[in-house]
Amino acid sequence: MEGNKKGKKIAWRADMDAIKFKTNDTSKYHSKNKGIAHMCGHDVHTTIGLGIANVLSNQKENLAGTVYFIFQPSEETFTGAKDLVENGLFDIIDPDEIYGLHIDPAEKGTVNSKPKELFAYQKAIKIKLKSENNEKEIKSFLTDIIQGFVRNEPNTTPWSLDYLTTPQMGLENEGTIYRDYFILQYAGLEKKNDSILFGANFLETDKEKIDSIPLIIKRKILSSKFKSSFISTEYSGGNPTVYNDPELTKIALQTIDSLYDNKLTKPIYGQIPYFNEDFIYYQQKVPGVMFLLGGSNMEKGTISMPHTPDFTVDDETIKFGVKCFSSLVLERTNSK
Repeated sequence: MEGNKKGKKIAWRADMDAIKFKTNDTSKYHSKNKGIAHMCGHDVHTTIGLGIANVLSNQKENLAGTVYFIFQPSEETFTGAKDLVENGLFDIIDPDEIYGLHIDPAEKGTVNSKPKELFAYQKAIKIKLKSENNEKEIKSFLTDIIQGFVRNEPNTTPWSLDYLTTPQMGLENEGTIYRDYFILQYAGLEKKNDSILFGANFLETDKEKIDSIPLIIKRKILSSKFKSSFISTEYSGGNPTVYNDPELTKIALQTIDSLYDNKLTKPIYGQIPYFNEDFIYYQQKVPGVMFLLGGSNMEKGTISMPHTPDFTVDDETIKFGVKCFSSLVLERTNSK
């Protein structure tokens, strides 16, 4: 969408894929495809994206620069944004900034975000040894090493999502339990040809700790009775995590607040476990911000926790999202 004046090139991204999910959704807009549903809010994301385009099309005389709308498939498999970038499509539009949102379980009428990492790092590590050892013994030894990295604030359970929105422990509390943690999701061993492969999946909030973990493990093995059996330790798989440009995040949140009398945005702290977003592949190319848009209505019993059987979004969230983000995009195209 080209404006009438010169200005910035702003991209707005909406993901639009559904997932395989068994649901008893009885709402009038339930999925027409059995076993497939929008249980992560992507239908809401897409509708808001279309709404922003509709609003801005009626404001073209006030629009500077160009707005690009990206309706992206395959976010759930973490391949959509990456493919779009690798295929050169993103380079064609070459925006100055990019924005997007994801529904979260906060109350409707709120916009949250934070600079830097929005989600925890998700990593998979593989340790390879010669198969000359007792499998049970080596599994116990390596599991103990991995367990040694586990940490959380005393008397807290950051592996539970039940506290994400609570005032005492949730993301809006500066002392949130989601601020600093290592969560071990899986650890197991398999024998393959002439070697033993030990694998572990985990969530970590500290980038520096992630970089040091393989070296620490290697050091511990080489100082043990299993040192002669050691072959390698390395990360395998694992996706990059959403990283909001600090300066742009500050500007965007201040812009939204300045446009409305009531304070719409709320700062959040910590990093959300388990979830992630392929929006990071755009952020690796240009500065970008992902917002978390509250979709719950506790009075109605509407809880917008993605990927849960009772996931639903309050309808007013769509109107609120269109109003809030169309104003932001308009302001950013006109900014210097």
